[in-house]
Formats: sequence, C-alpha cells, structure tokens
Amino acid sequence: MHERGELLRIKLAANQQRLFRQQYLSEFPESLGTYLEGCPYTQSPEFDQIVPMFYVAPQGVGRNAPDGESRDYFMPDGYIYREFSWANQLLEAVLCVSDQHDYKEAFLYPFDGPLYRVPFGWARENIMALFSYNARTEYEGRNYCSERVGIVTTDFKVGLVIDNYAGYLKEDLNPDEIVYQLAVWG
Repeated sequence: MHERGELLRIKLAANQQRLFRQQYLSEFPESLGTYLEGCPYTQSPEFDQIVPMFYVAPQGVGRNAPDGESRDYFMPDGYIYREFSWANQLLEAVLCVSDQHDYKEAFLYPFDGPLYRVPFGWARENIMALFSYNARTEYEGRNYCSERVGIVTTDFKVGLVIDNYAGYLKEDLNPDEIVYQLAVWG
C-alpha cells in the first residue's frame, strides 16, 4: 500500500508542476516564454533529485543528505562563490562568465518554477533577462520571485546560480536588505 501512496504523491506533484508551468510561461515576456514552451521540462520524481544542485552557499553546492532530513554540501571543481549588495554588481560579474560550455545541454531553473532542458549558451546569454524578469507568479498561495535563477549542465560539472537572501553585507549596506549570491563552477 505504501508504494501506491508514493506513486499517487508523485503523480499529484507532476500534475501540479504541469499546471504551474502553464501559468509560469504565460507571465514571461513573449520571446522567452515561446522559447521555453518548446523546451522539454523535468517533473517529479527526477525534479526532486536535481533541484538541490541549485542551492548554493560558501561551503559549496547543496545536495540532499542520505538521511533525507538535512542538506549537505559538496565543493565542485572550480567552485567560486561571491556575495553582492547590489544587482548591478552581480550582473557585472555574470557577464564575465566564459562561453566555453555553451554547447552543453543544461537544466535551467528559474527558482520555484519548472526545470527546463536548454542549451547552456542560450541560458547564459539570456540570464540577465531571466534574472530581471519582474513578474511575480502566484501558485498555491505562494508568490514566486524571479530574481533567482540557475543553469547547471546535465552532467552537473558546470553551473551558474544566482540566488539571494534577506540581510546585508557590512562593508556595503543595501537599504533593501538583499544579499545576492553568485556561484559558478566548472
């Protein structure tokens, strides 16, 4: 009976993800939404295994710990983590990311949105538009903020993740109390 319940949970999650994807795409500017609509996207249960790769911290990239109850971190090759007080500082740093992996297939995760399969180069070239996209989508009573986006190659060896948290950096206070995180590896 436990297997049947787990299968039902997975099917319910996948159906909710499909519905959210439709709403999410309708909020995007037409050029981005049209492109992403034609891209394959990943649903649960694979979605649940991949998404931790988009959570970054100074100690590395997140992954679910074997016990399933906590987050563990690992340090990929070439991992660089930086924090910024201002979005323009973050975006200047993103512009310096190399195009050497543009040919690779990647997962694009506009946080809390669907997980798309796209060329790394397309996502890297559009990262500023995906980051600065200012619509807020509401789903299941929660608002989703677009100022979080990540690209990780399907082999997980290359990544570019932008995230944020509430707070401030002592050396450069932002009155909005947002700290932007950038992690790049590979």
